[in-house]
Amino acid sequence: MSKWSKRSDEEKLRIFNEQNALREKAEIKKDPIKSAQAQITELLQAHELPLHCFEHGHVKSQSYELTNGSFMGQKCEVVRGHCIKCGKPLSFPLTPQVRCTEFGILVIMVITLLKNEGRLKDMRN
Repeated sequence: MSKWSKRSDEEKLRIFNEQNALREKAEIKKDPIKSAQAQITELLQAHELPLHCFEHGHVKSQSYELTNGSFMGQKCEVVRGHCIKCGKPLSFPLTPQVRCTEFGILVIMVITLLKNEGRLKDMRN
């Protein structure tokens, strides 16, 4: 008898589910857009802001600053932080176009949580 046939149905189901999860992760890693979306979703679910580092993808920061700034000539609020892996300064513009989306609302909620935790300094005038 093979080792597989000796396993219980629950164990076979567990192994099957683990293999499917690994396949899905591998598929996500192949597609850069899906990979970025997965990183952003994971960070937002962990109540962190997704800052983009060119070396490490979307990462979190130990602490954040909310300042007034501009993005492509448009005045907006900017969240600044540092890559948790390499320490490079990173920023995330909160333009009006971003703020009015579902993603923007989630980001604003995370900003509020980070402020309450004392991890985000509000440096706006």
